[in-house]
Amino acid sequence: MQLSIGMIVKNEEKYLDRCLAAIKPILDSIDSELIIADTGSTDSTVEIAKKYTDNVFHFEWINDFAAARNSTLDRAKGEWYMFLDADEIFKSCNDIIHFFKSGEYKKYRSARYTIRNYDNSDMKHYSDVLSPRMIRMDGTRFEYTVHETFQNFQAPTKILDDIADHFGYISDGDLQKRKSERNTKLLEERLKSEPNPPALLYLQLYQSYNLYIDEKADYYMDIGMKKCRELKNYTVLIAFYGEKAASYFRKNKWDEIIEIAEEYFNLPEDIKPGTLGTDAEMHLLRAVAFKALRRNDEAITIGGPGAVFKAITDYLEFFRIYKSIENGKLQSPDMLVYCFAVAVRHNLANALIELLECCIETKKYQIAAQNLKIVKIPELYDRPNIKELMREEFLVMTNTGTYNRAGQLYEQLNDEGRLLLQAFVRSSIETNENPLEEIAYFKKLYKNDPMLSALLNMLEEHFKTGNAGALMHKMIADGYGAYYELLYFMLKESVDITPLLRDTFDLHAAAVFCRNLFDDMYDTAAAYDVDKQTSPQALLSALRVFETIMQIMIEAGKDISAVMAAWAKAGSRFCETVEDLDSVPAQALGAAMANNIIAARKQKNYKVCAAAMKLLLKTYPAAKPIIAALTKEINKELADTNKPRQVTEMDILAKTVKENIKQLIDNGEFQQASQLLDEYAGIAPNDPEISELKLKMAQ
Repeated sequence: MQLSIGMIVKNEEKYLDRCLAAIKPILDSIDSELIIADTGSTDSTVEIAKKYTDNVFHFEWINDFAAARNSTLDRAKGEWYMFLDADEIFKSCNDIIHFFKSGEYKKYRSARYTIRNYDNSDMKHYSDVLSPRMIRMDGTRFEYTVHETFQNFQAPTKILDDIADHFGYISDGDLQKRKSERNTKLLEERLKSEPNPPALLYLQLYQSYNLYIDEKADYYMDIGMKKCRELKNYTVLIAFYGEKAASYFRKNKWDEIIEIAEEYFNLPEDIKPGTLGTDAEMHLLRAVAFKALRRNDEAITIGGPGAVFKAITDYLEFFRIYKSIENGKLQSPDMLVYCFAVAVRHNLANALIELLECCIETKKYQIAAQNLKIVKIPELYDRPNIKELMREEFLVMTNTGTYNRAGQLYEQLNDEGRLLLQAFVRSSIETNENPLEEIAYFKKLYKNDPMLSALLNMLEEHFKTGNAGALMHKMIADGYGAYYELLYFMLKESVDITPLLRDTFDLHAAAVFCRNLFDDMYDTAAAYDVDKQTSPQALLSALRVFETIMQIMIEAGKDISAVMAAWAKAGSRFCETVEDLDSVPAQALGAAMANNIIAARKQKNYKVCAAAMKLLLKTYPAAKPIIAALTKEINKELADTNKPRQVTEMDILAKTVKENIKQLIDNGEFQQASQLLDEYAGIAPNDPEISELKLKMAQ
């Protein structure tokens, strides 16, 4: 067997099912097993666990996390062992699966993947930890009562790309504090019971107290660092230095960060061998401190003009280490190396922006340009500061005259360059800023991409003149009508989109795409100014848009009132453009009739409303989904206001439909009857007569 997955659980019903469902691809794809130790659940945890494995057993809790973990190790049969918690949910397990299926696991002794710790329910704030979670089974054990870890985590280590979301501290604002209080109690008991406690115990006590009692945390940091020196445990000592600097950072103590960094870098080489993770963290934090002192213009010697130059030096060291880490040099005794993602990857975008700012302030454009090309991670562009980064890039490129350097960056990102540009386009439209310089920059960058060049030309025209209509028409004529975002921009500009709506153009797909991309898609469609459309063809185009948008809104459970009003207006406008009403297509006539429905509903005259809906349905049968949605909304209004007489009016409409179905059956028109019955069932699925009608039709 290749892999054993071990877990300890207690009252984990909130997340456990999702957690186990996420790792099921591993269990299904490779030779593996799942082992779960329950330490006394009183909810449905055990029942959920047994859906995924028969290897579920009870472990009597003895206030020792390592002992509980070891109970799953004792039952493991795999060559490798992996552990996770019940509130950790993988985004994907593909890299883990590939690691074993490809045979790559035979080359390594351990592996790490990223645990993404979310701070709150908005899912926007998190920290990443590259955690040691997988190891070859050769006598390994867990150690430490709290913050348990592998006894012998050996190199070489494989860094896996998979990410597990950790939600443990989201649901309860006091949960982290309660867990910390529990952990500190256990750690204090162990400290008292051991005549010669290990240095790591003091680090764990610091970490636990640091969440809620600063004084106790500081005490254990001081005594822990002293203990490390006595025991010559330099690995834990280095970890303390990293923790201390991070603590100062959280408190904006810039001078203290610089002082502790100086002390750290002056340590003898025999004390800090192979400390890539902590080195990166120290350089980054010190750079931030220098920059902050300079930015705040404080009357502190260390924060003078030279601070920016010092910040640049530290940022450059930070990125040098980053490149070294990217090249796989992670085989280090550094305790913080597994957290390098926190110091490096998670902060990479901010660090790059800070470096660019420092270089621009000191006119060191070449240094900035050289470092632009180091970025390789797509996550960089999924950030709120993306536009700031692009502005800094543009200034650097302008002053060096080497636009190709930015091109190299985007080439490394593969298709992310397009995504970056699209993010820029959306941001520009939504904020209505005037980014003509950035547009010029991107036009040089994407001069060989016809689609993106056309989009950039359109944007340029939009921001220069406020009207991109003519260029939009040209784009359509040149064959760019399938570019879905174009629909949104044209609606935004109230430009006639008739040329866009060809038979080959999937309007529904385009609208769904825009709905998922632009939060104001519905408002944009409702505000589409039909008064600006001067031809019957343009108004029919508008009708098509409104109908499609309403259908999508119905699917999404949204209120269609605003878009329906625009639809009705477009229908009325069309009728005004023709002299012979007999020549008005049913699509336009039906839309115009919707005005009667809107007016009657506004007056709460549901009898007239029902009659108007019946007439619209007869005139324009394609409006059935709209009528169905309105019927549901009106029924809800009636139920909420307790007006049974008005409900009866809707029942009259239902009765009419059912009589028509019966007549079709009596006439032997079964296909038409079946179609109408299915449509009615969609509107009133709980009507008991539906079953009777189906039986009658079957006879």
